[in-house]
Amino acid sequence: MTLYSLKPSLGTENDYFEASEVDDYSEADDYSTVEYNYSEVDDDYLDDDYPKAEYSEADDYSEVENYPKSEYDYSETDNYPKAEDDYSKEEDDYSSIVDFFEHTGLKNPDPSHFNEFDLSDLKPFEITPLKWKNSLEKVSSTSFEIGVPLSILNRMRDYCDSRGITQLFRNLMSDPMDVDTDKVLNLNGTLWYIQRPSKKWESNSHWLEPADEVAEKDYQNMLFQDDFYRFLDSIGNFLGLDGIYVNNLTFMAVSYCDKNTFPHMDFSDSKGKAFVFIFHLEEAKNADPELLVFSEYGSRKGGWYKYNKNRAIMLGDKSYHATAPCDYRDTGEMRLSATVYFFDVNEDNVDGILEDFDQFYPPGEIDRDYLLERSGIHWTKPDHDEI
Repeated sequence: MTLYSLKPSLGTENDYFEASEVDDYSEADDYSTVEYNYSEVDDDYLDDDYPKAEYSEADDYSEVENYPKSEYDYSETDNYPKAEDDYSKEEDDYSSIVDFFEHTGLKNPDPSHFNEFDLSDLKPFEITPLKWKNSLEKVSSTSFEIGVPLSILNRMRDYCDSRGITQLFRNLMSDPMDVDTDKVLNLNGTLWYIQRPSKKWESNSHWLEPADEVAEKDYQNMLFQDDFYRFLDSIGNFLGLDGIYVNNLTFMAVSYCDKNTFPHMDFSDSKGKAFVFIFHLEEAKNADPELLVFSEYGSRKGGWYKYNKNRAIMLGDKSYHATAPCDYRDTGEMRLSATVYFFDVNEDNVDGILEDFDQFYPPGEIDRDYLLERSGIHWTKPDHDEI
């Protein structure tokens, strides 16, 4: 399968992507046809009045009962991948752990100390290490923030609304799936894999990702526009990467999380070349900070991180983080985010990346050759020797 190797020409630093100047794409079936009008703006991208689509019921939220078995060979249970692939990777027994912070050697943040991180203004595509507010010291060597143009966030929001994803999550917040269960759903004609993770997460969070090639391409057509390619260009140049492969496109929602939340890291041994973006799409009104992030130094203290609409957090090797405790159930609100993984895969780190590689589609065993073949397919370092 040919994946997206298009690398369009990038604009100047002033070519920000203002949401109000984007054509109407909320009803588009194929986002690859969307065209943008770029122009210089000052700080207007911080405007609160981004366009919001009305929420509506999806045409078909029914569970897929006759999922194609000829290619995927899944069992007849709702828990499709666990029969063979052990997708959940629940290898450790967490049932006896009373305090996850003590278990991982992390310092539980003081709930009275909110907004402990430096939130200096970031222009779109500008990158900075995540720093503590008072000392301006780095939180870790693999924690960063990047300025996000509203065009990317609004496109994600409209996509969630038009595909029925937003309403699906609203339904699941009031009527959640059982803990540690999963299934494949048909959302307006595309197949998606939905799961509620195991009890160790101590929340009602649900995760949604493409379940087949059609859904994955639909998501990629929405995401891979000029602004996102420029996003990758900024990251690749800032971090000195050779190439970028984007993967694991997931939406996440939560309305309740216990105070004994589960600190974890997404990557442990990529040699500093694997990261997760967290794009913030919806929050509860007057909500406390939504994420806990921990230092890799000294006491390994944690801080309360407040999501911000014009910046995304990037977390890499051994960047411990956790869903912050919350409870929006009485108001019917939720927290909705999109996570995107990216990798600079090479012979030195492919085995480490493979250890943490976790996704539903494509089915079957992912090996080192699969990852190496995709190295740099979404961005490659410019060859400055070319004329």
